[in-house]
Amino acid sequence: MALGLIAFVASADEPRGGLVVQGNTTFRLWGVYVPAPGSVCEDGWAAGQSAADLLASLTKGQPVVCDPKGDSQQAPRPAVCTVGGKDVAKEMVRAGMAWARLSDGTDYVVPEADALSQIRGVHAHICRVVREQTLERYRGP
Repeated sequence: MALGLIAFVASADEPRGGLVVQGNTTFRLWGVYVPAPGSVCEDGWAAGQSAADLLASLTKGQPVVCDPKGDSQQAPRPAVCTVGGKDVAKEMVRAGMAWARLSDGTDYVVPEADALSQIRGVHAHICRVVREQTLERYRGP
């Protein structure tokens, strides 16, 4: 393991709203905005539940490795989380269940463009309000 790299490996307990809980540590998927649980698009599609279901299916029963990013004082702590070598956030964006968070970089812009061009997930529904609420939630108080 490289000097200064802290990786947490565990099965994810109850992933929700872009959060992965491992023991006493809660991580926010770095690089993406994920609809909050309970978020419903204007056309009635349950974006929050769909995103939570995908996150649960990606992590269920498998070891999740989370590599913390940025400021360790942030709560929940941002991290790149992988399962079986696959980037969980990238899979969420690719499926249209999250938006790229440009303030964290451009890693997920191309997967989001792919999801948009294939009209997947949030891009297949009228989710303007959900997106605005999600952005507001990530900005915090």
